[in-house]
Amino acid sequence: YKTKTGAQRRIWRRIPVEGVAEAVALRAGRLRSWQPNPEQPDVRVQGIVRRRTGQWHITLFLVNGQSEPKQRKDEAWLFQPELIVEDAHGRPIFEHRPLGRGSDDPELRSMAMAYRNTVEFAVGHGVAVHVDVSPNNRRRALRLKTRVAPMYDVAQTQPVVPEGLVIDMRELAGFPDGGFGAALEPMVTAYEDWIDSLAARASNPSPDLIPFVDVASGSIDQCRETAKRIRAGIELLDTNMQAAEAFRFANLSMAAQRDHTIFATDVRQGKEADLAAIEADPANHAWRTFQLGFILLNLPALTDPKNAERSEIADLLWFPTGGGKTEAYLGVAAYTLAIRRLQGQLGDRSGHAGVAVLMRYTLRLLTLQQFQRAAALICACEVIRREDPAKWGGEPFRIGLWVGQNSTPNWTEDAAEAVQLAIEKRTGVKVPIVSDEAPEAAVPITGNLIVLGNR
Repeated sequence: YKTKTGAQRRIWRRIPVEGVAEAVALRAGRLRSWQPNPEQPDVRVQGIVRRRTGQWHITLFLVNGQSEPKQRKDEAWLFQPELIVEDAHGRPIFEHRPLGRGSDDPELRSMAMAYRNTVEFAVGHGVAVHVDVSPNNRRRALRLKTRVAPMYDVAQTQPVVPEGLVIDMRELAGFPDGGFGAALEPMVTAYEDWIDSLAARASNPSPDLIPFVDVASGSIDQCRETAKRIRAGIELLDTNMQAAEAFRFANLSMAAQRDHTIFATDVRQGKEADLAAIEADPANHAWRTFQLGFILLNLPALTDPKNAERSEIADLLWFPTGGGKTEAYLGVAAYTLAIRRLQGQLGDRSGHAGVAVLMRYTLRLLTLQQFQRAAALICACEVIRREDPAKWGGEPFRIGLWVGQNSTPNWTEDAAEAVQLAIEKRTGVKVPIVSDEAPEAAVPITGNLIVLGNR
């Protein structure tokens, strides 16, 4: 096509190509290679058929064997490929895949029990699979399709708050010594009641649960152990003054982090930001029940360096995105910072200097967002420390980010040079700052606000 100035431009036009294969008889061995489009003989569908445990297992591949030309290489590429497999007569012939029921691996059996009613018919190799399930039998499928861009509905988890449980961070930050038990006990009681209901179901199992009764019993035992750990954390708060003070610190700093994050978001979006109004709304700084439970069950191990759970147990939170995992981890981090400062020197362990918390981000796109949230917490912790350095120490709370030299300098000298150039407002200079605004107020960070230190 031609632009308004008359210049020619080349555009990409989608050319749909499709083909329907003849019915394939199921026999063990390789399938005969098939060409969906005679004009592209090097694009083939290949496959292999296996017979296992009374089922036919079929693997299909769409193979693009075309050679790229020197010019217009994209003409040899395939976009949005899709394979559709169905019975020649429209019957629901596809059976669900077994999920480890016969395995001896305890974890696989536990997963099979938890997802026993979640049916999987196929697994994609570098692609997703969409299933058209039979309306008459949810364990049979009529049709399987590959999907380049899959969609899946994940139900939002709505946390239940037991009656009497205090979840307001600011309220918990003001509790006196010995006052935490009554405020937090409702959570353990509700959790234990829920565990008892699971035990009742396991004692009179439904048909789908019968093969997993032993697995259910083991899972219930693990739940009861978790309840004991949460209760131990509550008891620690009422018997250990340092733990109680660190818990108050964690709640106060997390409340400030939440409130200022909301304030900064309003500023960033051009809204009329009112910090006082944000702080006055308890919903802005309230724990979700699982977050509070996660923090409490970790308190004994965080408080006592000799606690066996420090090396024997790794606690993992699994929630969909937006479920609140980060706040739970940050709450544990805030308590860790506080208890270290209160305990000071424990043998060869210093509570003032050194790295207290390591956070690893496995998704690059989340790194900056998660760092900003952690930085907001560190700012809140530092404000509290400055108000009472006699209690929280003279060493500032700090945070750093190590992401490689493509994003930040690896050497102090390189950082100093970049900072100086930024102060001089040189154009095209890569400033060693991963966030261009203060995390608590969304105030821009300019070169003259950067201080370089050998830390």
